[in-house]
Amino acid sequence: MLADYDIQKEATLHLVVSTGVVTYNFVYSSAPPLGAEHLAHLASGSSIGHTVTGVAAGEYTIGFYSDGIVSFSVEFLDANGTALSVVSGSVTSEQMEPFALRCTAPAGSASASIVFATGESEAVFLDLVSFERV
Repeated sequence: MLADYDIQKEATLHLVVSTGVVTYNFVYSSAPPLGAEHLAHLASGSSIGHTVTGVAAGEYTIGFYSDGIVSFSVEFLDANGTALSVVSGSVTSEQMEPFALRCTAPAGSASASIVFATGESEAVFLDLVSFERV
């Protein structure tokens, strides 16, 4: 429900239609806690993302469960929203499997934009996304 989010009076809200809700555990996230029964289905050629605030320089792990082929990117931004670095890649699995990938936030990092995407002929399930300092 929108009432569960901290939406300010003058805020701009960008809505993205999707077929599910991803459960996640992002540090400093404003989203409500969700149960494990929530699972996102990313259709062919679609993406889902979230910006994590409170990021500082150091090592992080992005964790998630997925099946199929999914690409991901973690873009580290400074306090002004300027990109400092990007870590990206893709993973493949035949069934719902856990992945834990390390990445390094450079000096001056204040937030991280995390995006998952599918190819034109691929669809995946995605769940239990986390982004934690090591």
